[in-house]
Amino acid sequence: MYRVGHASTKSDEATARKLAFDDALAQFSQSILSSVKVSGPDTQVTSSFDIKGAEIVPGCLYIEKEHGAYKCWVQVSYPLQEKQKIVDRIQLGEQLNSLWASAKTDFNKSNYDSARQKMQRIISEYEKALYVSFPLQEVQLCMADLCTELKDFLQARQWYEHLTKSAGSPWRERASERLNSLPAPPRSWPLHDRFGGSKVALVCGKREGGAWQHDEDLSAVLAAELRDARLESVDVTSHLSGDDLEDLPRNLQIDPVIAAAVHENAPVVLAVYLDIDPQKRGKTERVFDVDAPAIDTKVTFFVIPAVARSPSFYGSFKEIAGGANTSDALAKHAATILIQNYLVPKCPPVK
Repeated sequence: MYRVGHASTKSDEATARKLAFDDALAQFSQSILSSVKVSGPDTQVTSSFDIKGAEIVPGCLYIEKEHGAYKCWVQVSYPLQEKQKIVDRIQLGEQLNSLWASAKTDFNKSNYDSARQKMQRIISEYEKALYVSFPLQEVQLCMADLCTELKDFLQARQWYEHLTKSAGSPWRERASERLNSLPAPPRSWPLHDRFGGSKVALVCGKREGGAWQHDEDLSAVLAAELRDARLESVDVTSHLSGDDLEDLPRNLQIDPVIAAAVHENAPVVLAVYLDIDPQKRGKTERVFDVDAPAIDTKVTFFVIPAVARSPSFYGSFKEIAGGANTSDALAKHAATILIQNYLVPKCPPVK
């Protein structure tokens, strides 16, 4: 495509040249819009989209000065390839406008499956489109409302929380109001944001006076907690040798753990170890002149982002395994303390 831009100014030659070039770009914009149906809001064509790849044709620039003003004529070329990209984006915008009207009709008629599919497409393609006649936040809020209607409260909460953090008024206020009316989330729900919604690699070890062993009960409990937080998890403990399993809490040797996580496409590692003292298990000790169960277990934990290759959060606490407690009961109790007292209130977001 070729257009001749013209401008006149009393400033200087450089300004005249820029204004003439901008005039040619505006002509390209008008030409593109005249070939495509646009039913969106009335917008200045020069600010609707960027004309990329436009160039002044060599030798096609003319400037003259007359009566104190600089006049400029410039011929500008614009690749048809780039024009087609804009045409495609405008046409996509028209498709999304029609799709949104249809999705709202489906939602109002309780055709939730159809409405969800249409809104998912709108959300995924919104940023690619031009001349969309509705804000993206309106679709996201409707998607949250749809999840609420289906009693998928965790998914609804996820959408509402997204809007309260990223949207401006009035969408933030509307989302906040709806969020407060949802049932209370599971205790592990904040971990969804802390772990960035990423897949989590679990490493769970336990020993009682001997070598470290795979604690499958603890792994199962933590996997269930992560599911409650809408997080996928995979136990990678079996990928580690006995030395690998021991080297993390003893020497902070994390390379084998990271390698196992990367193999499973898990960007975050949660490693938890239960170290039970067999000499104290089931015993009592005198505390303030009262016989109390002996503290016989040390729980050590690590949160490790795979890209950082070092723990972003770690710590330990004491626990009581006792004489009658089963492995499953100990795992549940340790996981409760870990989540409520450490991961939820103290773990920084994984980056």
